[in-house]
Amino acid sequence: MTEIITSLSLSDLIASLALLVALASFSYTRRAIKASLKPNLVLEHDFRSPEKMHIRVRNDGIGPARIIKVKVSFKKVFKEHNHDTGWKYVTYQRKPLGVEFDNYVLKPGDTIISGKEISLIKLSTSGVLGKIEKEVKNFLLFASDLKFEIEYESYDKGTQESVTWDGPKKNLFGKF
Repeated sequence: MTEIITSLSLSDLIASLALLVALASFSYTRRAIKASLKPNLVLEHDFRSPEKMHIRVRNDGIGPARIIKVKVSFKKVFKEHNHDTGWKYVTYQRKPLGVEFDNYVLKPGDTIISGKEISLIKLSTSGVLGKIEKEVKNFLLFASDLKFEIEYESYDKGTQESVTWDGPKKNLFGKF
């Protein structure tokens, strides 16, 4: 009889340990999958040629990035108009410089899938040879006062570290 109780206790102990190992393995696998699907937004610029001058956001992570908040400011001033993330104010500020650009208004709720890149602002030149140099210079002056801030989250609503592109902290004229 003692042998039956001992063997039941030993088998119960082994079963309990097996259950704990299975639960720990499940928990580890779940965390690993969750970590592997994290987005990683990168804000960068390319000012090597007038045809391609832009500031863009790219998702270098594996999972999709859902945008929570976007702020576009000019000369450290952020003015939002009807939830436009600051674009109307920024667009108005370009007029004295005569800068023309195309822009994509990234807004809360938008999703950037893995590997996708979006040009937030791109120089539009007149195509007139004598004017392009001035247009490039004015675009660089304008961009040197821009700041983009993007807050985003992963698919499981895990907030990620915000990403920023800060024109005043860039050496834009040294990279052209």
